[in-house]
Amino acid sequence: MTTVVGFGAGNAQFDPQPATRERRTQASKGPMTMRTFLISALIAAIPTATATAADVPFLQAAIFFFLGLEPPHVTMATETKPGVKEKATLPSGTIFLVPEDEPCKVQWLASRQLNSPKQEMILIDFAKIPSPRAMTVTTNAFGVVTVTYKMPPGAWCDGWYDLSTTPPGKLIKVDCWPGNSFTGAINRRLQALDYIRNNFCAGLPEPPRPPSDDPGLDVPPTLLALADEVIE
Repeated sequence: MTTVVGFGAGNAQFDPQPATRERRTQASKGPMTMRTFLISALIAAIPTATATAADVPFLQAAIFFFLGLEPPHVTMATETKPGVKEKATLPSGTIFLVPEDEPCKVQWLASRQLNSPKQEMILIDFAKIPSPRAMTVTTNAFGVVTVTYKMPPGAWCDGWYDLSTTPPGKLIKVDCWPGNSFTGAINRRLQALDYIRNNFCAGLPEPPRPPSDDPGLDVPPTLLALADEVIE
C-alpha cells in the first residue's frame, strides 16, 4: 500500500480514493442514502484536518496542495542553509524553499534549461490563499472535477531573474495570478490546505456560510457539488 500524507488526527492516513471504496460498498443502499453518506464524510474530513504540526512539515503539505505530489516523489531535506527553514526537491531539479523570516511563503525554483541565464521563481504566500470553503468545485462533460479559486494580489506570483547580471539575480519581470485551479486528489489536497491553515498559516478568513440548497442539510454548495461528482 502506498503511504500517503497523514492529514488526519494523530498518525491516521487517508486512503487515496476513499469515496470510490464507499461507492462500491454503499451502492445497494440507493442514491439518497449514498448522497447523505458522502456529504457527511466530506463535512467531517475538510474542516477537521487537524494533525499536529509535527506530523507533516509545512512545505510537504504545501507541495501536495499545489502539485498533488508527496514522498517518495518529493525529497524533503533534513538539513538546510542559514536563512532557509525548509527545503524540498523534485527529481527534475526543481527546488522548493521556505525562508526563515517568511514562514508562510514558498519559493518554487523551476529547473533551468542548460546554460540559460534566466531563472524562474514562483512565490506562493499561504497567508493569502483562500479557504477550501471559498473554492468552487465543478465537473465538465467528460467527468473531470476541477477546483477553482480566486486570490488577492501577491498570493501567487511568477518572477523571472537574470543570473548573468552583477550581482546575479536582477528581476526581469513578475506577474501575479488572479486565480488558480487544479484537478486530481481533490479531497486530500483540500485537507492539506486545511492542515496548513490549522497548524501554520491561517490564510484568508472563512467565507460566510451560505444556506444549503437542501433545507434538510446544512452543507456548503461546493461540498454538494463534490458529492454529486463522486456518486455519478
